[in-house]
Amino acid sequence: MTSEIAEVWEQIKHPGTEQLQGRLAPGSSSVWLALDPLGRRHILVDAPGVVIGRSLGTTKGLSALTAELDVAGRATSGYVDVTCLDSALNETFTAVAADLIRATSAAPGDTVGAVALTLDTWRWFWGNDAGLTGEEATGLFGELWFLLRWAPWPGAIQSWVGPTGAVHDFVSTEVSVEVKATRVRADGRAVHRITNLDQLASPNTGRLYLFSLQLIPDSLAANSLPELVKQARDRLRENPAHVGAFLETLGKAGYNPAHEDRYQQTYRVVAEELFDVTEGFPRLTRDTFADGLPQGIDNLSYTLDLAACSSYMVADSHQRTAISALRELG
Repeated sequence: MTSEIAEVWEQIKHPGTEQLQGRLAPGSSSVWLALDPLGRRHILVDAPGVVIGRSLGTTKGLSALTAELDVAGRATSGYVDVTCLDSALNETFTAVAADLIRATSAAPGDTVGAVALTLDTWRWFWGNDAGLTGEEATGLFGELWFLLRWAPWPGAIQSWVGPTGAVHDFVSTEVSVEVKATRVRADGRAVHRITNLDQLASPNTGRLYLFSLQLIPDSLAANSLPELVKQARDRLRENPAHVGAFLETLGKAGYNPAHEDRYQQTYRVVAEELFDVTEGFPRLTRDTFADGLPQGIDNLSYTLDLAACSSYMVADSHQRTAISALRELG
């Protein structure tokens, strides 16, 4: 639907007066796509009789309010007017339009409520226009895989703190988990890049585990990043109290549903393993360097070969995970 919506906006004639030029959105009888004299894109949702002048929120590059408007070819009427104030965000705005069409069609008796709920969801993603790098997308895939299949659902959403800048990806007072996802190399070896000396450092309280997810790109597989996001959101319909926390953390990770077409790579999971990062585990931390890093050395990273970690593995399937400590994440 997004490509059809974008095409409609491209076809709208630029208005030369204060009147908006608009066309009915594809797949809707109540949502209009419009341009104003400044060339800004609007989503107009029919709302006859609505209280005029009510703000539904303003964020960087986006505004939403109820207004009485003249749209070319139509009588003056009440609308919910959602405006994209920054053309650099047009791609995301197109995805917002698609969601608004679906939401207002599902709730024809509560136009304002449907718009407000949709915009509340998108506020976590608005501005995430740079997109994820390949490494970042793979890392987020791993965190969602752990969240959906290994961690206590849905309570562990509150423990998912990696995207917020925390040292480890999942943290509670009793247990922390660092998640690493990697593509298996051509020679079959699985290695993880440890990006700094804190990633495998022991937490202040509790135990640390390393979760390793090993992937092979496979066009016949069904596992993609957007698919994992969809699975989480589908499951959250039964746990609405956790929706806000999940979307906020997902947004902080840099994910934007408008970019789903960039993340369509599908993977076959060849191994998922949990390691107890305890005394003797092969790692470098700040404690490894009693006198500090040598002068001139900074931002130290290293590669961890999982072949050297086999004696520390405590589980190789979430179905056989009987580690009580993971329950503390929930």
